[in-house]
Amino acid sequence: VHQSASCSVLLGASSRRTVSSVQMQLLSAGRLCVPHPKCLATRISESCFGAQHSLLARGIATLSSAQQPSSQRRHFLLSLSHRSYNVVHPFSASAHASSSEQNSSSHAVAASSDSPVSTYHYQSSLPMLPVPSLEQTCERYLGAVQPLCSDEEFTNTQQLTESFLVGEGPQLQKELCSLAGETAGKSSWLAGFWSTMYLELRDPVPINVNPAFVLKADPKRTDQASRAAGIVRSTLEFLKNLKEERLVPDMEANTPLCMRQYRYLFGASRIPKLGRDAYVVYPNSRHVVVISRNQFYTVDVLDENNTPYQENQIRAAFHLISRRAPSSLASYSHPPCGVLTTTDRDVWAAERAALESFDPINRDFLHAIDSAIMVVCLDESSPGQDTAACARDILHGHGLNRWFDKAIQLIVAADGCAGFNMEHSAFDGHTLMRYIHDIQTDLDTTKRLELEQKAATAPYQPLDWVEAFNTSNTIHSASRAFQKKFKSLDIGVAKSDVGKKDIVACQISPDAAVQLAIQLAYFRVTGSLKSTYEAAMTKKFLHGRTETVRTMTTEVVDFVSAMESPVLPLKKRQDTIRQAAKRHVEQVVACKNGQGIDRHLWVLKNLANFKQKRILDYRMEPFFEDPVYQRAFHFNVSTSNCGSSALSLFSFGPVVQDGVGLGYMIKDDSVNLTASSYQHKQGRDFVVAFNQALNDMINTLNPPPHP
Repeated sequence: VHQSASCSVLLGASSRRTVSSVQMQLLSAGRLCVPHPKCLATRISESCFGAQHSLLARGIATLSSAQQPSSQRRHFLLSLSHRSYNVVHPFSASAHASSSEQNSSSHAVAASSDSPVSTYHYQSSLPMLPVPSLEQTCERYLGAVQPLCSDEEFTNTQQLTESFLVGEGPQLQKELCSLAGETAGKSSWLAGFWSTMYLELRDPVPINVNPAFVLKADPKRTDQASRAAGIVRSTLEFLKNLKEERLVPDMEANTPLCMRQYRYLFGASRIPKLGRDAYVVYPNSRHVVVISRNQFYTVDVLDENNTPYQENQIRAAFHLISRRAPSSLASYSHPPCGVLTTTDRDVWAAERAALESFDPINRDFLHAIDSAIMVVCLDESSPGQDTAACARDILHGHGLNRWFDKAIQLIVAADGCAGFNMEHSAFDGHTLMRYIHDIQTDLDTTKRLELEQKAATAPYQPLDWVEAFNTSNTIHSASRAFQKKFKSLDIGVAKSDVGKKDIVACQISPDAAVQLAIQLAYFRVTGSLKSTYEAAMTKKFLHGRTETVRTMTTEVVDFVSAMESPVLPLKKRQDTIRQAAKRHVEQVVACKNGQGIDRHLWVLKNLANFKQKRILDYRMEPFFEDPVYQRAFHFNVSTSNCGSSALSLFSFGPVVQDGVGLGYMIKDDSVNLTASSYQHKQGRDFVVAFNQALNDMINTLNPPPHP
C-alpha cells in the first residue's frame, strides 16, 4: 500500500405434532420425496474461532481456519448470508466502534437539511444482538427439521437434542454468553465469526457470493456514457453526504438501524490472500477505474479540493475511453486480467503476489483498482428487452471486462442497460439498496444537465501492467473455467400479473404469499419440499447483519398438500394458506428480533470445533453430526426479497449445486423474480411454475366470479 494513501485494512415454541400423515398423502400421490441422508451429506463449516486476545482491548479475533473442501465452505457461507444479499468487520487497528460512533451525541456534525441528526447519531444507543436461550433455540430447531425428515429420523433427532441440552450444550452456551459480554458496546458476538466465514471462503466470488442489481431505465440518459456518468455523479453526492455525516440514518418504522456498513461501500476492495483474504478501504479516494474492452483506465471524478467534476465532464471521459479502448485482439492491448478475479481465491492470491513482485508497475496498477471509489465496466453487449440476458450481464457476464473483488462494480451495456455487482463480504443488500434508492432519486430530480456549462473532460489515463511469467496461461485457464461455469447456469425471469395490491386485498402478507408460492412452485417442478431460507435483516442491533428465516414449515407442508388436492373444500385450502402465511410472519418477526436459530447454532458449533482442535479426546456432540442437522443446513431453495422502485431485477446464484437461487421484488402490480439453477432448464421452468402458483393462491383466496 502506498504510504501516501489513507487505507484501513479489515482483518478481516414449536408444535411436536408429526407430519407423517401429510407426507404419506403426498408420497402416495408420488409428489413428495423425502431425501436420503446419504444424498445430503454436506457438512456445516468446520471453521472454529476463539478469543485469543483480550476482546476488551482488541475486539473479536479469529483463531483458526477451516480445514474442509471449499465447496462445503461455500455452501454453508451462502446459506447463512443472504444473500439478503454478508461481515461487519472491526478495523484492524481496533475492534472498537469509531469515535463518531462511540460519541455520536457529542461528535454529531451540524446537520444539513438532508438530516436533522448526523448519520451515526443513533449508533451508541443501538441494542446488542441478543443471545437466544439454548432451550428456545433447540425447541425451534426441532420444529424446523420436523418437515424435513421421517418419523423415525425425527425421534432420533429429538433424543440427540435432549442429550445436547444436558451435555455439552450448556457449556458452549456459557462460553458464547461470555463472548457476548466481552463484545458488548463494541460489536456483536457474531461479527468476528462472520468476518472469518467470508474472508476464508476459497471459492470464486462471482455467482457464488456476489449478487446483482439491475437498475430501471433512465429516460434522460439513454446512451452508455451518459448513463454511467449520471450514476457516478449522483454517487458523488451520496458519498459527500456520507463523509460529512449528513446521510439520513436508516429507520425501520421508528426503529433506528445500524449504519456501519456504509463505511465499506466506496474505495473498498477484497484482496486475495492465501488462506484468508483481506478487505481494504480507502476513504479519501478521488478516482474511479473504468474497464472497456478489458483495458483499464483511471478517471478523476473529484479534483484536488474534493469538488466533483461536472456530469458532462465525466461523460466526456467515459465516451472517449469507450471509443479509444483497443480491442483485446490488438497487438498493443493487455490481456483480460480481470478474469483472474473469477478464480479460486488461493489461485488468485498466488497470481496476484506474482504480479506484484514481478514489476513495480503492477503494484501501482492493482493499487489504483483497489483504491478506486468504484469500478465502472463499459460493456459492448446490448441485452435490450431480453431480461434474462440483462440479469446474466450484471451477475457474471463472460468474466471479462470485470473486477469482481471490488465492493461495487457499476456495469453499463452499450444500450444503456445498467446495474451493480456487489462483493458481499462487508455489507448486505439492504445497505446497497439505500444507496441505489438515493442515487435514483438524485438522477430523477437533479437539474445538473440543464445547469452545467461546457467544460474540459475529466482527467483520465490508461493503466498499464506487465505480465508475469505464467500470467497468460493463468488467464486463459481462468477464462475457460469460468465460461464452463456460467454456461451451466440456467436463469429464468418472471414478471407476474399479480402484485402487492392484489395480495393485500386477500389480507395476507405479500412476502409470505411470495414465499408460499415459491414452495408450491418448487414442489411442482421437483416433486419435493426441501430446506429453504429467506434472509431477515438484523440491523436494528449494533453491527447487525442477517438471520435465516426457515420457510419450510409443517404449515407449508399442509398448504402444499391442500393446494394439490382437487377434492379438498375451498375453505380448507384458504385456511391452510392463511395458517402458513401467519407462521411465516411470526418467524420473520422472531428473526429480525435476534431470535432465530441458525446463527446461534452455527456459532455454538464453531466453538465446539475449536475445542475439538485444542483439547485432546474432545468429542463433538452427536447433535451436530446428525444427518438431519446436515440436511437442514443444505438449502436447496435460497431466497431473498430486495425490492425497490429503482430496480427492475435482482439476482444471485444458488448456494448448493442442486439448488435454486431466487431473488425477487414485490411491486404494486407485479412480482419480479429471477431464478438461477445449475440443473437443466430449472431456472426457466421455475419462473413459469411460480407465476402459476401465485395465481392459484390468489384465485383460491379470492375466487373469480363464475360466468
